[in-house]
Amino acid sequence: MADLFYKSYYLKLFNEVFCVLTDSFHKSGFKLQVEILFHLIEVVEMGMISENLFDSNNSNKNYVMNFILNLLKNAYSNLNSIQIETFCIALFNKCYNFHEFKYLIRDFLVMLKSFSGNNEEFFEEEKKVKIIFLLNLRLINIFFIILNINIILLLFILNFYRLN
Repeated sequence: MADLFYKSYYLKLFNEVFCVLTDSFHKSGFKLQVEILFHLIEVVEMGMISENLFDSNNSNKNYVMNFILNLLKNAYSNLNSIQIETFCIALFNKCYNFHEFKYLIRDFLVMLKSFSGNNEEFFEEEKKVKIIFLLNLRLINIFFIILNINIILLLFILNFYRLN
């Protein structure tokens, strides 16, 4: 059943999601778009599609990789072949880790220069992690201040009882 879905819609879905992803008007959907692409690459890389869907002479992975190469070469003449091939290979190499995959896509979009200007939405997750880290650091500092105050109070009490 899944093979029939992928045979019917895989290439169209990949193409449409990638087009929306590279359109600067759709930055707000970045994470969901990356999740869809991640899944599409993952099912091919992991061999989750049981039959050869696209071309009996090529594996699904080779066919999809060639499809992506041609899609990018036709859409982005400002990129050279090495950049496009490196990106395509990295898509399949990074599909084992969503965060690395997302960073790869984000860096690619920034490289396209169609996203020049305000790219803060791509770095939103990193900002949240940094804020949480800084808040935790602040809590740790407060903890040590309270601990030092308690130690000073304890020493004061011990000295007071020693003197009496």
